[in-house]
Amino acid sequence: MTLKGLITGHDVPGNKTLLLWIVFGILVVMNPLYLYYITKVKKAVQIIFSFFAFILWVMVIGGTFNTFLGFPAEYIGSISLVIYTLFIPFVYKG
Repeated sequence: MTLKGLITGHDVPGNKTLLLWIVFGILVVMNPLYLYYITKVKKAVQIIFSFFAFILWVMVIGGTFNTFLGFPAEYIGSISLVIYTLFIPFVYKG
């Protein structure tokens, strides 16, 4: 959220959409690496679930994704995040 605010909240020239996508790409790659190496999460399934949860979270806060399936990304992201959160305990028993 801080990075999104820095990128979109200032009147700085440049392609802000491209910059948001670049930052998103970097964070998508860093997310599983951070979980594995820094927080010592060793279960691959936890890292995979967190990876997809991060993508949904980015959709919810908006900025990078504008639309998805013809709807505002924040709208689809919010719905998907709730469903995803409720779905995980059915497939992962820890």
